[in-house]
Amino acid sequence: MPKYLISYRKVEGAGQKPEWASFTAQSEASLEAKAIRERVDKVHVQRYRESRAICAARARLGAVRLRTWVMDELSRVVHDPG
Repeated sequence: MPKYLISYRKVEGAGQKPEWASFTAQSEASLEAKAIRERVDKVHVQRYRESRAICAARARLGAVRLRTWVMDELSRVVHDPG
């Protein structure tokens, strides 16, 4: 028979609808382990989202650099065809 039944509202980020989550635990140690796992999972998700945002920003920056280089080359060819 479980000793603890924990229910809580789980929210991933601002502006999101919270979900109800619940679990049971046999001891305080398993309760603490569950809390640690939840925190680690949350940090992992945040880091993943941050890395995706950084990759997207780098891709946009690369596109801007490429576009600038192409425009510079075209400008050079047009003004100095020889």
